[in-house]
Amino acid sequence: MLLNLRTVRGAVRIREGGEKLIAAEVPSLFTPITGGPWGRSPNMFLEILFINCTARRSMAIGAVSLASTLVMGVFLLAVVSLLRRTVAWRSYTPGGGSVIGDGVEHDHHEKPTGLTRWLTTVDHRDIGLMYGVFAIISFAWGGIAVTLMRTELLTPPADLLNPAVYNALLTSHGITMLFLFGTPILAAFSNYLIPLLIGADDMAFPRINAIAFWLLPPGALLIWGGLILAPLNIGIEGPQTAWTIYTPLSVEQTNPGVDLMLLGLHLTGVSATMGAINFIATIFVERDAGVNWANLDIFSWTVLVQSVQILFAFPLLGSALVMLLLDRNFGTTFFAVDGGSPIVV
Repeated sequence: MLLNLRTVRGAVRIREGGEKLIAAEVPSLFTPITGGPWGRSPNMFLEILFINCTARRSMAIGAVSLASTLVMGVFLLAVVSLLRRTVAWRSYTPGGGSVIGDGVEHDHHEKPTGLTRWLTTVDHRDIGLMYGVFAIISFAWGGIAVTLMRTELLTPPADLLNPAVYNALLTSHGITMLFLFGTPILAAFSNYLIPLLIGADDMAFPRINAIAFWLLPPGALLIWGGLILAPLNIGIEGPQTAWTIYTPLSVEQTNPGVDLMLLGLHLTGVSATMGAINFIATIFVERDAGVNWANLDIFSWTVLVQSVQILFAFPLLGSALVMLLLDRNFGTTFFAVDGGSPIVV
């Protein structure tokens, strides 16, 4: 069979466009010679060619992902090296404390009382307590959701919940327990205990620590927004994608509640990333002179390793959420199966 490069490229474009175009156009693309397998089955050659092109493209994407991971690793090592070279450095805490190494003693002020204290605090113990309260509230929401689901499953017919509400509760329960309970409850213990265990005055970045927490309540409201707004009959319902948010199901649903959930997940991811950076900086820089890597406690090691994992994982999750939002609202094809998307392959 005689075949030039331009013909091959045209054939691949047709293959990506759909099977019907292949059936109509493939016979005219080839000039078979006498005998040989390709003269009898040109479509077989095209299938093999497309598989090879897809495999090469997937390998290229894998190489790019590996390179991105290596770049992130080098960047993390550079940040750690910079932090380790910082001598006698402490974060500024509004309202009191002292900066070590400046030779100036600063006045200590009492914390405000009442609601103002909890809205403006940057104390790691207060923020740890707020993380704990938030995690307990999220656990209660997830527990109520699974209780309703289990009650519905007692009998075969849909007695208590209709299928849409059941699917929305299933989605809400999974995401709540993973992102609104599991991560915050660990952050609660970590914020409260890490500075005390390593002999630090506070976290390395107290204000970032507070911002990381205050991103969680709006994130939770966005994740639960579909269920909360469903009784108002304004066209927004609870997302029915399950907590895995697999495509194409999550792309095909036109419910705005899915978009709210994705935005809420993005906020919780940003919160977790900011917290991870804070924990890494605190353990590296804020340790007391008597606390070194040899006698660092196992809890601090656990938080450090988990924070590094979060620093690598959650930005990638955020990127996938942004691509999914673009697919849903702007017609992109990051997760389009019929378009031969390398992400799906």
